[in-house]
Amino acid sequence: MDSLAAAKLTKAADNAVAKVKKSDPTGSQPAKCNIGVSLAFEEVTESTELNGKTANEIADHAASDDDFEPTDLEDVGDSANEGEMNLGVSKGKDGKSGHVVMAVPGEKVSSGSWGGKVPNAMDTGAGKRWSKKGVNYSWKGSQKKNVNWYKYKNSSTTKRKIYGPLP
Repeated sequence: MDSLAAAKLTKAADNAVAKVKKSDPTGSQPAKCNIGVSLAFEEVTESTELNGKTANEIADHAASDDDFEPTDLEDVGDSANEGEMNLGVSKGKDGKSGHVVMAVPGEKVSSGSWGGKVPNAMDTGAGKRWSKKGVNYSWKGSQKKNVNWYKYKNSSTTKRKIYGPLP
């Protein structure tokens, strides 16, 4: 495990959740998953490319941008434990909002509805304000097939920004 990079992901998730909670102390504005992910993404990568995007727009961006690559659910937990940025996205249908989460480091958790062990994620969506829970809390098992995972592969930028300038 790359503990420095993993710690940065964890801290970014904690900070993003705290900011979302502070901006909505009564929980009256339910869906803020895009804001939480954007805040954490910017803290880790120093990139603002997700800022101002809806969950559906983040899903489209991750699917089409060269800095992201599709990844499998089975690889997400290990990748997050290495400090790599992974996003889970599902697009809403018929003009409805989608959903987006950021994977965070930690031991995978068992989920009967998802059929095995799942990685942890930060989620600031509707009724969800946590920095670390199994992704089975973010989507029902029946929705698993609609979730796509993307790894941010701009590793030279990410590693430089996490560790400082290269010699």
